[in-house]
Amino acid sequence: MTSNYADNRNCYSYVVTGESALELPKNKSDSLSKLMIYNITNVLNNPLSRSKAEVSFEEVEEFIRWANKRKYHLDWRIFAYFLSFRHESKKHLTDEMMNDLLIFSASQWTYFDKSEKEEIIIYSKIKEGYKFIAKKSKKASIARKLYIAKIDIMDNGHHDGRKEIIYI
Repeated sequence: MTSNYADNRNCYSYVVTGESALELPKNKSDSLSKLMIYNITNVLNNPLSRSKAEVSFEEVEEFIRWANKRKYHLDWRIFAYFLSFRHESKKHLTDEMMNDLLIFSASQWTYFDKSEKEEIIIYSKIKEGYKFIAKKSKKASIARKLYIAKIDIMDNGHHDGRKEIIYI
């Protein structure tokens, strides 16, 4: 896979090398998806990262094909899909990596979602017993809030219309 940065545009261009029957996903969020794929490798390969993952461009290329085959939209959910990809591929996953990928997806939702919903809660079969929460900020000057919480067994599942609930 090759990556070319366009200085005058905020996007990355990815080309799958070699023989491939599958093409890269082409949807309206494609350039943002490419930037987020770049972010996956940067975040997880960062020496200061808690996740301590070794993510190669070859793995990202494999992930793109995997997501495209399943017709997944590579939007704010890309980090959660990457977690699913690594889990399904039986690749090494640390608790920190699982937490980071799910909370990154929740965080990205706060930028992508333009609805009236104020909060997202992500539940994952891979990281059972926890929920990953992001709350939009009311003003640009106020930071959004991100939480990882244990699931309360007394939670009756009542959720109001201001929350987006996702099961991955």
